[in-house]
Amino acid sequence: MYLHHVERPAVAIVEMARILKPGGIAVTTDLDAHQHTWPRDEHHDRWMGFARDDIRAWLVDAGFAAEQVEDLGDRCRAAATAGSDAAISIFIAYGRRK
Repeated sequence: MYLHHVERPAVAIVEMARILKPGGIAVTTDLDAHQHTWPRDEHHDRWMGFARDDIRAWLVDAGFAAEQVEDLGDRCRAAATAGSDAAISIFIAYGRRK
């Protein structure tokens, strides 16, 4: 649950691959793309979640094989100070470094 806080998430995934030994497995979770904008102001989110196809492509581009991006089966629940709230789906993504 960190990619939505970094400036360049694709670069963060490349760094995950760089520090892993060949055959190592990287695992991360994060938010699916959503339309809520208050997390940007209240939680300093840089990204309002991600399309799973983008995450999968970034894993492949970073040199991961056997990559999977799937529903974690849970929701991130957060409330804004202005009274709005959200229940955003979460994905789990993993891949094995070539």
